[in-house]
Amino acid sequence: MEMPYKFFENSFWLKGIHEQAQDHGVKVLLNGARGNFTISWGKALDYYSNLIRQFKWMKLSKEVKLYSGNNSVSQKRVLFSIGKRVAPFLEPTKNLFTFPELINKSFAAETDAFERISDINTDGLKNDEIRQMHFTQSCMWNVTGTSATKQSLKYGMWDRDPTNDLRVIQFCLSLPDDQFVNNGLDRALIRNATKGYLPDKIRLNQRVRGIQAADWLYRMQPVWEN
Repeated sequence: MEMPYKFFENSFWLKGIHEQAQDHGVKVLLNGARGNFTISWGKALDYYSNLIRQFKWMKLSKEVKLYSGNNSVSQKRVLFSIGKRVAPFLEPTKNLFTFPELINKSFAAETDAFERISDINTDGLKNDEIRQMHFTQSCMWNVTGTSATKQSLKYGMWDRDPTNDLRVIQFCLSLPDDQFVNNGLDRALIRNATKGYLPDKIRLNQRVRGIQAADWLYRMQPVWEN
């Protein structure tokens, strides 16, 4: 990549996938990279926060009860998490994590780096607003398009993402929020759509989550000094 990109922790992982696919003679490699913003969209706590703002108490009560049961957490804890989203100013600032700036401050000042990215800065935005921005900023498409093209050329295969199909995007953006979160399920659209295709143990799982490319640090160590 001849440009900055944020998925550096996944780069070794993606490289390995393409190498394995090439070894097996794969010519079309499918991925679901855009899925988090399309078919897999649906952040339950954000949706419940909107229900509070809309004074939909009965629906909120039903959803919180189901969500609590699905995730084996108390309703009190769920409501506390929702409350922090509705009124973030009530959370003690000393407990807030601030991501450290990795850029050299002098270099940032010389190049006006922060001013240049001000239009795409997502600090303080709600997830719905970030999602909307994601589809209107050309830089998002530029980075993923460049990465996919380079991988395709290097490994001799088409890199395709069905979740990035314009028709899929337009369809998902046209749906109301309650299609993405309902009956105590986040990402409800894809969970409901895969009924009969995936085992319920996987399809309805909301409790166990892994880490993407958890071995990236170990993969980087042999070439770190280079």
